Amino acid sequence: MKRKDFLKISASAAMFFGITPKTLANPPQLVEYLKPTFDNDGSCYELKDQAIEKVRVGIIGLGNRGSVLIQMFDYLIKNNLAEIVALSDLNENSIDKNVNYLKKIQKRKPYIYSDNINSWKKLVKRDDIDLIIIATPWDTHTEMCIYSMENDKHVACEVPIAISVEDCWKIVEVAESTKKHCMMMENCCFNNEELWLLNMIDNDVFGNINHAEGAYIHDLRKHLLDDEYYHNQWRIKHHQNRNGNLYPTHGLGPVCSYMDIGRGDNFNHLVSMSSNEEALSLAAKSINSKYDSFSCGDMNTTLIKTKLGKTIKLQYDVHTGRPYT
Repeated sequence: MKRKDFLKISASAAMFFGITPKTLANPPQLVEYLKPTFDNDGSCYELKDQAIEKVRVGIIGLGNRGSVLIQMFDYLIKNNLAEIVALSDLNENSIDKNVNYLKKIQKRKPYIYSDNINSWKKLVKRDDIDLIIIATPWDTHTEMCIYSMENDKHVACEVPIAISVEDCWKIVEVAESTKKHCMMMENCCFNNEELWLLNMIDNDVFGNINHAEGAYIHDLRKHLLDDEYYHNQWRIKHHQNRNGNLYPTHGLGPVCSYMDIGRGDNFNHLVSMSSNEEALSLAAKSINSKYDSFSCGDMNTTLIKTKLGKTIKLQYDVHTGRPYT
């Protein structure tokens, strides 16, 4: 198999089905992996469900990220491994764009749910969908995840899957009671570079990993202040009302894989601090934006220590012109 094809299959499988490239490349191991197992005590640890030959998908949210996710289904659709059954969004232009795109790669025309803000629930209730993909504004993710699992659907949700610890536990409890997969699609865990590095770590290329650094540094000022880029400018409102690392898993997700967090080690304690906020306010004033006051500091730095004594440095900055990291 060509390396390009292997990486394409590996990334798609890992993202949507939770299968590691090593397992995927070993047919007997793959069959064993896919056998359904259920823990009587309610835990979803190592939960496996019946394998689905062709996954029927419903997608909620067709904005910037949702449109990209549809394109990521190219390989799966063309190889008869998945089919987009239904779409939901409130923006007619986004719907038309994605329906036209799907015409090129699949025969079936997706059903559309766009009448009102709750139309997505009708999509979720369909009995011909196996997996719900959620790519909507952050504060809708928890409700949509829970509703989908309660309606007998597996879920793959964009980052962040929740914005509070309480909501995280709600998702865990519903996943355990329904025995449905609910995965946060942290793409930075499954990009080529991260998977190559994980493979090297698994093969002891670097020896024992005692310290790691990760970050999400991305100048988003133009997008945050744009009237059209985010629907109703939903994202900048989080920067008005919240402070801290609003997007931790871009940097932390891969590090957790490298350090076996949740697989033998866990976070023990942390300290987190944000700098003053200045850069986003200056950008807002330069264009006379209606948004002129923000709680989120320009740079957040978090130091974490694990139970086994390893350390992690995590940073977050979407306000300044620092190079993308």
